[in-house]
Amino acid sequence: MSLYNWLKLRHAKILPLPVKKYILLKDPRLEGQYSIAYDKKGVELDLAWWHASKSNHIVPITSNYYPSLLRELVNPPLLLYVQGNKEILLTKFLAVAAQNASNPQVRANFTHLVKPFLTSSTYSMLCAPHLGLELNIVNLSQSLLNKIVLVLGCGLQHYYPQNFYYVRALIMQHGALISTEPINVLPDNKANKRANELIAGLTSKLLVLESSLRCNAYALAKLCLDNNREVCAVPGPINVNSFFGSNRLLQDGAGLILQASDLP
Repeated sequence: MSLYNWLKLRHAKILPLPVKKYILLKDPRLEGQYSIAYDKKGVELDLAWWHASKSNHIVPITSNYYPSLLRELVNPPLLLYVQGNKEILLTKFLAVAAQNASNPQVRANFTHLVKPFLTSSTYSMLCAPHLGLELNIVNLSQSLLNKIVLVLGCGLQHYYPQNFYYVRALIMQHGALISTEPINVLPDNKANKRANELIAGLTSKLLVLESSLRCNAYALAKLCLDNNREVCAVPGPINVNSFFGSNRLLQDGAGLILQASDLP
């Protein structure tokens, strides 16, 4: 099916995903005369973005580059918008989350656990602006930056958040940015939730370096468990609020991580 028809489906107005799936099963090439009301401007913006650079990719669910784990979801996204190296989509993913990028203990745990794991394995790492790792990413070597995927809950043409510009540019140059949202979708109060949903679909496992009971990292852990993904965590002081979530996950059966070799 042509990319234009995929985009018509993605921008269809008031067309539930089960109906879209039915259309694809009935006529995968959309040669039938379906009357689909869609956002024509949105389709044109996506196509213009795709044509603007060879590093801009739109990956449909039928593509060989579409991650197999994501395809297994009950309602997988029809399209992935990727900026950078799309070959990275063929690797296994470890998602890493924390609450506070400036916490010295988080930075030490990242250096002690994540960097050696990425160096010695074929995994790539999923991260997001709201998951507290930006200060760790900027210090990675080029070979490790090639393994970083930044997940966004808005269109890839929008710089969100503004203070993440340098980290985003660094990852785009070496790794990849990814989103399920069309190019014209602005960041809003649901952007973090959409990014978490995509991460929980893509990742094989999640490593929580730090989490309270009410933060984005803990919400992501719950989503990963709902998707039958492996969740593991680094323990923290029992009297520090920012580790209550991490310790609760361990109490509930998450994998205990003390060294890089604990991440198979």
